[in-house]
Amino acid sequence: MAERNRVRRDRLWGNRGTIKIKHQHPQKRPIGRPPDYREHYAELVFKLRLLGIGDERICHVMSIDVIKLMEWRNSIPEFAQAWNEGGEEADANVAHSLYHRAIGFTTEQEKLFFEIGRASCRERV
Repeated sequence: MAERNRVRRDRLWGNRGTIKIKHQHPQKRPIGRPPDYREHYAELVFKLRLLGIGDERICHVMSIDVIKLMEWRNSIPEFAQAWNEGGEEADANVAHSLYHRAIGFTTEQEKLFFEIGRASCRERV
C-alpha cells in the first residue's frame, strides 16, 4: 500500500517529494594537532650524528624531548636510517683516527719560513 502511494505521488509531483541536498564542504582540515616531525629533520639528525653529538643535545637542538626522539626512530623509517647512517659513519671516522694514532702514523710536511730581506727557506719535518 505504501509503495503504491509513493508511486502515485511520484507521478503527480515528480521527484519533488525526495529532495537531496548536497552540501559543499571546503577542504577538510585534518583532525588533531599537526605533527611535530618535519622532513628536514632526517638530514639534520644525520649531520648532528656525524659530529658525535649525543641524544640529549640533539633533542635540545630540535626542541623535542628524548621520548619523542625515540618514537621517531621507531616509527619513521627515513629518520631511523639517517640516525643509523650518521652514527655508523662517525664511529668509522673515530675508529680510523684511533687506528692511525695507535700504529704511529707519520707524514711528511714542509715548513716555509719568510723573513724580511732574506730568501725563504724550507724545512722538512
